[in-house]
Amino acid sequence: MEPRAAALLLSIPLFLAPTTVPAQIVLSEILHQFDGQDGTEPVGRLVEGTDGYLYGVTSAGGADNCGSVFRMSLDGDFDTAWRIDLILAQTGCAPVMGLAVIPGEDAFLGTASEGGENDNGTIFRVDQNGTIATVHHFGTLDSPRSPGGALLLASDGNWYGTSTGTSLPHPTVNGTIFRYDGEDTVTILHEQDSELHGRGTEGGLIQGEDGHLYGVARFAGAHGDGTLFRVTLDGEFTVLHHFDRDVSGRSPSAPLAVGPDGAIYGVAPFGGPQASGASGTLFRYASGEGLELVHEFISTGFTPVVTPQRGVVFDEDGTLYGTAFRIYRRTPDGEVEGLGPSLSIGTKSVILASNGDLFGLTQGAFAGQVDDHGTIFLHRLSATANDTPEQQDPDDDSGANGDQNGGTDSGDDDSESGGGGGSGGGCSLASGHDHLLSLLALLALAGLWMRRPTRRGNR
Repeated sequence: MEPRAAALLLSIPLFLAPTTVPAQIVLSEILHQFDGQDGTEPVGRLVEGTDGYLYGVTSAGGADNCGSVFRMSLDGDFDTAWRIDLILAQTGCAPVMGLAVIPGEDAFLGTASEGGENDNGTIFRVDQNGTIATVHHFGTLDSPRSPGGALLLASDGNWYGTSTGTSLPHPTVNGTIFRYDGEDTVTILHEQDSELHGRGTEGGLIQGEDGHLYGVARFAGAHGDGTLFRVTLDGEFTVLHHFDRDVSGRSPSAPLAVGPDGAIYGVAPFGGPQASGASGTLFRYASGEGLELVHEFISTGFTPVVTPQRGVVFDEDGTLYGTAFRIYRRTPDGEVEGLGPSLSIGTKSVILASNGDLFGLTQGAFAGQVDDHGTIFLHRLSATANDTPEQQDPDDDSGANGDQNGGTDSGDDDSESGGGGGSGGGCSLASGHDHLLSLLALLALAGLWMRRPTRRGNR
């Protein structure tokens, strides 16, 4: 291309850009990108401590490549001075899910799926002051191994968890539901010794309003597509639903949630009713009513809300939030809409923090980003039309731009696309609509230039 053509093409954004950029709320932004040294592949869901920080874990990276425990303020400041690296033979290695808050103790419990004294995983305790201690090493006999989901503190004062396997002499390979007394004793509450029970319970457990524990298994069951189950605190196990990929979806693995109506809510990331062409489902279960689909994720629009990946949360008004390649919300009257830009395929569950905003994790690169160690991102729900934040410099090297915003749409509107911003931490995530218009204008002007009369000697 000739120098004059290159100069014209480089100048096109100047013609497209307004002379003044109005200050806008940056609804969605990346707060931190992991670099491997501070961790790789954050997992589970962030939890909020009593000190105003959000705490989480990575499954790899750090000094021993076993993962790390990290924290970030609600203002988005990643605390580089506060980090705990997991060590294979000591604290365990490769957490699968996030931490659980210990009420009244300014501390958390976590699980590691590998390592420890017997290489079968551990339970560890982390204090907000930055200390860590291993409180249980899973054994080699009559013990669960490879704990999966985050621990749950139930109403009886015990902690409950799930594992993907058991040690000898147990014949099962489908995992267990276990009880931890908070000291050093772990007992098996139930063995999933039948394919009909399901297999793969990394989503963990929740306690329903009836006092029973509920969870999902990702595989097996009557149709091979997973199960929804209930287990009492005495160990009585019941399969409540066998997922069918062409009816209710398949492969549920995300944590469940108790809705404001007392029902159990969850997602199946794939499949659904064939007639609608669903790519995932949002389901509701209530005792005496069975399982019903409250939303089918269908691929429509420029940035569709499909493939619900992780668990859901409710706000005080009963609005549900989750992730499905975009953040989405479901209002109490059943309307589902997408929020913000496209997310990573490895997006984890979001948390609704005390400041009213959503914080989440991606296990790999955010859509439009290059680094693949994972990110922490924010979507502001607390922003209002009257907010006037400080104008951001469009030429700022951080990648943030006052003309960029996450935006919202119904999921069926072709006018907006998700997209990535800059490549560094703290960058905003631009609206794909603006990028599309710029690209079309760029192509049009380039075409006009290429069609101009030229002299033979310049060809």
